[in-house]
Amino acid sequence: MHNSNLIAESKNNLDISEWSQNDVQNWLKDLNLSNLSSNFEENKINGYDLCMINSIVLKDELKINSFHDRNIILKSIKEYLYCQCKFKIKLFVYLLFS
Repeated sequence: MHNSNLIAESKNNLDISEWSQNDVQNWLKDLNLSNLSSNFEENKINGYDLCMINSIVLKDELKINSFHDRNIILKSIKEYLYCQCKFKIKLFVYLLFS
């Protein structure tokens, strides 16, 4: 992988834990869950908080009653974390062998 590709990819891979509350709101829109924006906004949920969230928190604290919506949220978080882990491994290998 070329250095310029890694730099470009890193810009698109802002660590989820560094997301602002606004980033979380945009992510909800991307998931077609903007109807839940107020739940996240009222609780001032940012990316760090997302990394700590589980189904119980979504249901009891954020009042997201839909099992389907909770699953969409948790699956998306897991996918972001997986992609970030993959990116960090690629970057590490690149730096190790360059």
